[in-house]
Amino acid sequence: MPRILQNMIVACFLLAAGPSASFCQTGHILTVKVLDARNSKPLRHIRLWLGWSKGSQSPSAETNDAGTAVFHLPDPLPDGRPWLSCRFVVICSGSRVSIDQVLARGTVAENNRGKARFSGNPSPGELVIFARRLSVFQRIRDVLD
Repeated sequence: MPRILQNMIVACFLLAAGPSASFCQTGHILTVKVLDARNSKPLRHIRLWLGWSKGSQSPSAETNDAGTAVFHLPDPLPDGRPWLSCRFVVICSGSRVSIDQVLARGTVAENNRGKARFSGNPSPGELVIFARRLSVFQRIRDVLD
C-alpha cells in the first residue's frame, strides 16, 4: 500500500474519531464582574458560589485582578432561580434578573448601597454586580450567628 494512501487513511480515521464541535460545547459561560459599591473598582480575589434554588451548587470561582469570575454552566440549565453568595462581601445588588437575559444580552445590576456606576455595556453572558467587603467584626458576627 502506498505511503500517501496510508497517511490519508490515518488522517480520515483521526477526523472521524474526534468529537464534533457541537459535542465539545459544555454549555453556557457566565461571567460575573464584581465592583466595589463605593468607587466601582474591581474586587479582587473573592470566592463566589453560584447555586440554584432547585438544584445543585456549581463549583465556586474566584475573581481575578479585573474582578471577574467565570462559571461554566451546564446545558440544559438547572431548574429554579440562580443565586450568588460570598462569605467576605455583602452583595449590594438586590435586583432579580433572568439568567436567560444575562446570557442573551448581559446585565448590570443596580447598586443599592452606593453611588458607583458601571460605565460601559456588558457583553452577552456578563453580569455586573456591586458589593462591599465585610469588616472583621462583621465576619465574626456572621460566624457566630
